Amino acid sequence: MAEIKWIKITTDMFEDEKIDFISSLPEADALIVIWIRLLTLAGKCNAGGYVFLTEKIPYTEEMLAHKFKKPLNIIKLALETFQRLDMIEIDERGIFLPNWDKHQNIEGMERVRMLTNERVKKHRQKKKALLEPSNVTCNVTVTQSNATDIDKDKDIEIDKEIKEEEKEEDMTGMTILDAYYHAFKHWNMTGAIQGYVVELLNRGVSESFIVEIILEMGERGIGPNKKYMEKMAEDWLSKGIMTRQQAQQRNQAINVRPVRTQPRQTKPEMPLYTPTETQTATDADIERILAKGKRVSGQ
Repeated sequence: MAEIKWIKITTDMFEDEKIDFISSLPEADALIVIWIRLLTLAGKCNAGGYVFLTEKIPYTEEMLAHKFKKPLNIIKLALETFQRLDMIEIDERGIFLPNWDKHQNIEGMERVRMLTNERVKKHRQKKKALLEPSNVTCNVTVTQSNATDIDKDKDIEIDKEIKEEEKEEDMTGMTILDAYYHAFKHWNMTGAIQGYVVELLNRGVSESFIVEIILEMGERGIGPNKKYMEKMAEDWLSKGIMTRQQAQQRNQAINVRPVRTQPRQTKPEMPLYTPTETQTATDADIERILAKGKRVSGQ
């Protein structure tokens, strides 16, 4: 479901009996911060009070410890405390906030729907205005057939413009599951990719990085291939690349050859070997060498 940008937190929040009890615990400050972050995550998921990474991947305690930047034992203490106070429930889908309707911004969601409806209405009015005969100017005779073609062309251009705007909006705040659907056109994440996503998150890799990797695979026309995803992700991580834009800039930098500022050095020629003049041994020299050899050998 689509993410919402705000939730309800009342001014008398700390007068609530459960929050008051948590405030008396040794790790009160950390627990309250974790509770507020769970509320904001539930708003981000916008799934009726559930908190999960995707509908197929619930948050583990280790993943929450990394995301909230808290020690693992504090996360375990917080979740156990919240469960005992009936503030959360945990099932196979993830963490669930039973009283989510207290914090969900119903008015805000209605406002979002109104703005969306207004945007659609303005789009239709703009489209209709551009198709009015008074707005079509041409220096040639317009017949009924080519007038229809002009209308179709304008219709296509307007739809293309709107799709581009929607595409840009869809990229903002995109979750891993949204990116997966955008790239591969279905919601069911393969078991292999799901396992690798959990591995990356447990290693401390950000969700936005995984979103970028999945979108890049989609742009390259690659299917949901775990080996390809792993190879690309590890390559980006080793090079410090976090976004598709950075990857594109790096590829462009690699493909541009540096300008040669110095003249090309020519290979030095191999020097010719010129043998030195040697003297020919005389018969006396040979006799002397043989005599020396006999003395050495004891003959």
